[in-house]
This record gives sequence, C-alpha cells and structure tokens, in this order.
Amino acid sequence: MVRGAVLPQMAFFCSPVGRAARWGVVQRFASSCASRAPATYSRVAQRGPPQQIRNALIELSEDVLGGVLGGSGRARMVWDMLRNGDDPLEQAAKLCSFAACSEAASNSRQQESERMVWGMLQTGRDSLAQGEGGDTRRVLTPKTAQVLWDSGLAMPHGEIKTQVVSACGTRKLLIALQDGLQVEAVLIPSEEHSKSKRRRTTLCVSSQVGCGRGCIFCATGKLGLTRNLTAAEILLQLFLAAQVARQAGLPAVTNVVFMGEGEPLNNLRQVAKAAQLMHDPRGFALSPRRVTVSTVAPSVSHIQRLATLECALAWSLHAAGVLLMCC
Repeated sequence: MVRGAVLPQMAFFCSPVGRAARWGVVQRFASSCASRAPATYSRVAQRGPPQQIRNALIELSEDVLGGVLGGSGRARMVWDMLRNGDDPLEQAAKLCSFAACSEAASNSRQQESERMVWGMLQTGRDSLAQGEGGDTRRVLTPKTAQVLWDSGLAMPHGEIKTQVVSACGTRKLLIALQDGLQVEAVLIPSEEHSKSKRRRTTLCVSSQVGCGRGCIFCATGKLGLTRNLTAAEILLQLFLAAQVARQAGLPAVTNVVFMGEGEPLNNLRQVAKAAQLMHDPRGFALSPRRVTVSTVAPSVSHIQRLATLECALAWSLHAAGVLLMCC
C-alpha cells in the first residue's frame, strides 16, 4: 500500500511539471529571504577558510555574469566598475537601500530631492561625486543594482592594511585576507616609454601565502608555505591595486607579473584561472603578452603543464651555473 501510494508521487516529482513546481517553491523561498535581508548589508565573503567562499563575483567573466544577471548589458556595467576598482555590490547595496527609503518618504521636499538624485543615477551620473565637471565613472542602473543584489554573489574579503611608498613611486601593499592571513602586492609605475610616449603601471601579485620552495636568497622562502591563494584572492589584488592607482593618479594597471609571494606552478589551477580572467577581453581585458608567470621551474612536468596557459613565462634563476643553482 505504501509503495503504491509513493510511486505516483515520485513520478509527478520527477516530471517536467513537478520540476517546475519545485523551482517555483525555491524561487519564492529565495525571494522571501532576499526581502528580509537588510539592504545596507555589505556583501563580502565572511571570515573563514577560503574553501567556504562561494559565488565570487570577481571570478565570473562577463559572459558568465550575463547569464546570472539576465543580460550582457548588466554584466558590462558590473565589469566596467570592477576594472576601475569600484565595488558594484557596495553600490548596489546603497541604491537598494536608497530605493527603500524613497518609497517610504512622505515629505514632498524629500521626495523632490530624491527624484533629482534618481534622475542623475538613471543617466549614468554619480550623485555622490563632488568633482567639477561631473564624475564619468560608471554607475549601476537601479534595475541592475537590484538584480545584482538579489543574485547572491559576493566579493572576496580583502583590506589594505599598510601602504609603503618609495621615492620612485613604487607602492608596496599589505593585504589582509578573509582568514586574517596577509599577502603583499606591489604597484610599480614606469617612466614614459621612449617610442610610444605612454606611461604604464605594473602590478606584482602573490600566488601563495608564504612559499615552500625554500630558496635561500628569498625572504618569503624562509617563511615556509602557509596555504595557496584562490583565484578570487589573486584577482582581488588586481582589483585593490586598480583602486590605489586611480586614487594616486597613476596610469591604469597594464601589466601583471606573478613575482610576489609563492611559487605559481605549485598553485597552477588557481593561477591559470586568475590569469585567464586577467587577459579575458570580457574580464580585466589585459593583453596576454602583459601577464607574466615567473617560476623557479620545480620540475619538467610543471613546465609542460604551462603549455595551455595564454601568457608570458619567466624562468627565475639566482645563478648562471648549475652548481651554484643547486647550492
């Protein structure tokens, strides 16, 4: 009797109609959760091991993000902000919170002010900017802000703890990650090129916290390996560096070198994922020739695995002779 009663229910549950019904329940549940969430919440990955980070916004290319947000135009807006070092989720939280306040406002004077602000936002102007001539930085439309906020995506947690500036303009950034560990990234501005007459900024990124190779001439090698960085944490260094470069009046970052903490080939899967999004035209849009992976070449097999990596390769040596290299 039990079996006979259960089988028809299972058949309905697995049918297209049943699947659609289940999806409707899931959507209603997600909508109710989103409506109860505080709009002012800053959506970044919470503290904890990097393995717990899910749905990292910065890891999604424009094509993939377009599918999540329901439109390539929305994804383009988000990536325009990410390339510039602006957090689209932070802006989405502000816009959603502002919209909620706008609906609840009863004072006519306040409503008029809000209509003026929304008029600026809807035409792509930043209502919070105070600079002369208007701010040309991209802002989200109200609809894109709401869709992005409801998507459940998050930015990896990262904070610049210290910034040391040398006489030549090089900036060393100490970045605290979501689990409290710290890595370094270095912004290196260059002089005007003799032929192109252009200035450029190179970013040196880390691929691990510490390093397990134990090179005696390297300060990081003496620390030992703590853990690998995720692709999101590697890309976070580029995102934060873009912020610093803009605020310091430096040219935008055009070159990235994996010459910071760690041996990239010992974390190749995450390094390859990050490098792919760095030179993806619908990601950070750097030239593949301007993304360089530097390695001490742990083994021949490690080098062979680089065959599919679309970027430049640098072999890091501390001596020209084999005997010295082995010492």
